[in-house]
Amino acid sequence: MLTEIIAFLKRPRRLPARRHLAWILALALVGFTLVGSSVVTRWQHRSGQHLATVGFGYGALIDAIDHTGTYRVCGVHYPGVCFSAHRLPLLPGFLMTLRMVCGDDQASVGLAKACLCNLFFLAAAWLVLSSLSFPTIELAALLLFPLLLPFWDLTVFEISVEEAYLIPILTALFATLWFSDTLRQGSWKTALGIGAMAASLVWLKHSMPYWGIAAAMIAGIRSCSWRNAALALAVVVGALVALAAFNYRVAGRFTVGSSWEGWTLYKGNNPETRRVYPWHSLDTLDYEGKVMADRPLRDEWDHNAYFKSKAELYIKSHPGEFLHNALVKAWVFFFEVRRTGLSPDRTDEYNGLHHIQSTMMVLFRAIQWIAIVLAIRGLWASNWSLAERSVPMSFLLFIVLYAGFHLVGFAYERHVMPLVTPTVLFLCWWLGCNHGDIIRRQQNDLPTAFP
Repeated sequence: MLTEIIAFLKRPRRLPARRHLAWILALALVGFTLVGSSVVTRWQHRSGQHLATVGFGYGALIDAIDHTGTYRVCGVHYPGVCFSAHRLPLLPGFLMTLRMVCGDDQASVGLAKACLCNLFFLAAAWLVLSSLSFPTIELAALLLFPLLLPFWDLTVFEISVEEAYLIPILTALFATLWFSDTLRQGSWKTALGIGAMAASLVWLKHSMPYWGIAAAMIAGIRSCSWRNAALALAVVVGALVALAAFNYRVAGRFTVGSSWEGWTLYKGNNPETRRVYPWHSLDTLDYEGKVMADRPLRDEWDHNAYFKSKAELYIKSHPGEFLHNALVKAWVFFFEVRRTGLSPDRTDEYNGLHHIQSTMMVLFRAIQWIAIVLAIRGLWASNWSLAERSVPMSFLLFIVLYAGFHLVGFAYERHVMPLVTPTVLFLCWWLGCNHGDIIRRQQNDLPTAFP
């Protein structure tokens, strides 16, 4: 009897008609958006709060733009120092644009943000499901898995953290790279779309330029077209040049770097790091006055250089401590299942919801390492073309490029959440390959070499 049940559950089931599937996905997205926005709004008491009060430095920046008309925050993050190149402009610009339409209320802005950003999930799900001839129970479970991670859901509906925007864009980017028929058929329009998504990441998070360039090159490999690689790369390079020009205008330096790089590096590498990290946020050191210079700082670039030199001096003089901290950061990034990075006034966070989160994180870590092992195996598959191997190649490359900055600086649970959907999508692609759908299409219908 049990054998018959298992055989029934494993039996392939065809997708609904495409028009029905589109409606199912759209309704699911609407439900997810409305429920998630309502829960987070009530939990965080967003109603009636202005955008100028959002955290992570973005509220102060929006307030400064409103009152001074300049992209500059003075005397807030460090006494006597003004900052302009500390936060990238995409996030505050997006929120201020939504404010023009929805009004200056975090609840309405948060709902509008969720409606727009969650469309990326709809596009990704459609690409995955429509690219396979039939779904399986494993595929359905994998696509639903991120929704079962409470902290992933919370991060997606945030409005003031980069990961809230990084997750949906990365999801659509990976889905297009790995599942789009038009890209593999050599469509230059799809390659430009990938370039645009990669370019938006450049204007969102300072650690993304390397991955943005890599994603553009992967688009060329997947489509077997040097032209597509050049087009996508041109878009990303254009975004980098535009960002450098923006920083030159507002901060006086032609650079894509952050003026908080040294400050971030020092908080992750100083004598107090081990005492605080990983259970509490390293912002605790700011509150305790531990991140202060012993001389006046001229501007944000002097601030950056000063704390960068302090961090480098500490690393050189305490190599053992640096190695210990690096191993702790690697554990947090690749293995930890408990909450990390709590604010100093929140010591007991292990209620029922967080037990669920930790339980689901155990499952995610298992899925993550299965995906990594399969990706390494896929790199050496002798019967796969370069276009096919570009999928595991891009998955592993993203992990390396994204993780590297956090292993040198610091990582919390929030920083791990952007890994969830790429991992899920890669396993969906691998299962699709095992069922013959994707590889058969590539072998029969699509180019296998660069022209």
